[in-house]
Amino acid sequence: MKWTRRGLVVLGVLALVGVSVGYLAGVRLVWNPPAQLEAARARWQAQGTQDYRLLVEVQAPFTTGGLYQLDVANGIVTAASVYNPPTFRLDPNAPAFELAPSQGAPYTVAALFRRATDLQDDLPRPQLYLPNSTHVTYSDTGHVARLVDNTCGWALTLVAECVTRIEVLRLEPR
Repeated sequence: MKWTRRGLVVLGVLALVGVSVGYLAGVRLVWNPPAQLEAARARWQAQGTQDYRLLVEVQAPFTTGGLYQLDVANGIVTAASVYNPPTFRLDPNAPAFELAPSQGAPYTVAALFRRATDLQDDLPRPQLYLPNSTHVTYSDTGHVARLVDNTCGWALTLVAECVTRIEVLRLEPR
């Protein structure tokens, strides 16, 4: 089949529109998830940050979701609290509920890297993902910015009981 110049231009325009719409809809392509993880981990470790305050939003089925605030010293949670998400959105000055430090431990930078490593083993290479499909994104400083674990697979991305989302909203080195 011989392509005409007009046919190639139309094909190029359609491809550009498709890529633009996909990007705006949150569709991403990651060529090598394990390499992306290792590069992010190296950026984080290069900073040497062991003491920080973290605000993490957790949306998970069958568990207590919320906004977790953690104080971490030498990689260990020293204080943890949780905010009720609807209350926090309406009143950012609403009081938090104190938690045992162990309840905040799954959301430290190190714990999120361990969880991201476990997810990477199951991800295809390259990985094409939608906002609700299993994926991990990283911040400029290297820590996990967003982790989505969809246990139902791509066909059931709208089923809330299958999707766990963990998003780091703020990380302040101390």
